[in-house]
Amino acid sequence: MLFEITAVRYSGGRKTEQTITRYQLRNPETGVVSEADKETLVEWVDAGTRAYVGDGPERAWLRVVRSFQNYLRTQADAAEKNNLTSLREF
Repeated sequence: MLFEITAVRYSGGRKTEQTITRYQLRNPETGVVSEADKETLVEWVDAGTRAYVGDGPERAWLRVVRSFQNYLRTQADAAEKNNLTSLREF
């Protein structure tokens, strides 16, 4: 399965990858938009679901960061607009 992350929701005042609680997803094959909480999306990515931010050459794939509470982060590159914290809030 493949998803584009199009928006995020934060808890609290700080806006970091660790404080994202929900993700808005779009299936690029069907165009269907849905939501997933952090724990669910971490499980999906761990199990092989591919998720990304951005488009074309500026696409950045998500990976799981292992910490006290696992979270998602885009793979590092030079583009800021394909970072999770650059997405709009919903």
